[in-house]
Amino acid sequence: MQKVQSSLPVSVGNFFLIGFKEVWHYTFYLFSDGIVDQYGGANRKKYKSLNSKKLLLSIQKESMKKQGQIVENTFETWKGEIEQIDDVSVIGVKIE
Repeated sequence: MQKVQSSLPVSVGNFFLIGFKEVWHYTFYLFSDGIVDQYGGANRKKYKSLNSKKLLLSIQKESMKKQGQIVENTFETWKGEIEQIDDVSVIGVKIE
């Protein structure tokens, strides 16, 4: 998480918050098991959750559009000519 200084008031719905000195930036992801269970790569193994976590951590500072492109390209490259075995859903949310 990145911490930035801010002295601006923040409005959230009917709530108005004043006096923030620090604002945190968050990025979080929701994804189905389709991406981690996909077979591919040189040894035709599963992508696994560790690779997904490493990928998402490595791209978190990119724009959301760029992140989507990177995830899609990485998945397609990993899958190669192997048939897709499950649905794949990835949702990224960045709060600044």
